[in-house]
Amino acid sequence: RDEGGAEAIKRSALSRADARVHLDQCWRRLRSYVAATVPDIDKILGGSRTRTLAVLGRWPDLRALARARRTTVAGVLREHSYCGGRHEEIADQLRGAASAWVRILDGYYDLGFWHIKVAGMLEDIDDATRRFDRYSEQLQQLWHAFYGPDELLLSVPGTGPVTAATIRGWLGDGSRFARAQDFASYCGFTPSNWSSGTMEHKHRAITKE
Repeated sequence: RDEGGAEAIKRSALSRADARVHLDQCWRRLRSYVAATVPDIDKILGGSRTRTLAVLGRWPDLRALARARRTTVAGVLREHSYCGGRHEEIADQLRGAASAWVRILDGYYDLGFWHIKVAGMLEDIDDATRRFDRYSEQLQQLWHAFYGPDELLLSVPGTGPVTAATIRGWLGDGSRFARAQDFASYCGFTPSNWSSGTMEHKHRAITKE
């Protein structure tokens, strides 16, 4: 029973990890596109994922952001980002940069295409987020179904629900390890050994095998 539960948790953990990688890729594509087409706006947003998604999620059309009211933009920033208390100032910067880029790109770059492109990438991020959340929920359900509250594992400093569930996926109840040294070797925490003739190096990097 423990082996079957560990395998189920392991599959769920791997799927969750893949979903996280995909989500990060979707975010990087959006960030790269904004940085390449309207670099001033990317710089003002400061690389903040939360801030960028909040602003572009509300105004995926550059022309709409240029026309937005200062108080509205500041309100969105205040809801999703601390901004060092400079919400109104940053709102003005965003509106000014959007207006400038609309003038620069008008007649040179299809602003309607920019809108469609950004909206599509935002949809990809939403889809990837929902997929990641589903796998996260499944991982937690499987972990609790097979190991209950798992208070002992959670008592280890730095070990939260995701890490604890992942550990169970690879190690189960740990009964297959007779000694702590066996466990360390399995995890690759043991130093590697290299020797040739009369030369021997016993304390090289950990094996990670």
